[in-house]
Amino acid sequence: MKLKNILDAMRCGANWLFGMYQRPYLKEWDDYLNYLIDECGVVEEGDCTITFSDHGEKVKVWKENKYYSYGHQRNFGERDAYEFRPSFITMIKLSNFVDSREQKRVDTFVSELAKKVKR
Repeated sequence: MKLKNILDAMRCGANWLFGMYQRPYLKEWDDYLNYLIDECGVVEEGDCTITFSDHGEKVKVWKENKYYSYGHQRNFGERDAYEFRPSFITMIKLSNFVDSREQKRVDTFVSELAKKVKR
């Protein structure tokens, strides 16, 4: 386990211990978010959300405010939909997923800069 993941787990535990989570836990949402991360493609990523496509249905997931309000579905179905949080492990999995996407964008940007410098 990476040091970052250990620190993330400590933050999740502290949020749980002090009752800082904004959304209640729901196992079904946790299972569905794991499915989205593992099986579905990303169709959009903004500053605060990442949107997955589940067979054409767009599911927007909150990716900011680690880990206070992290990993809940955003505007799922209707506007007044219930919002739940995933488990600690799934939050860390989502964090690693988002971080790896960002690292790929950074690597691509650096590669393009290097090509420009060589010209």
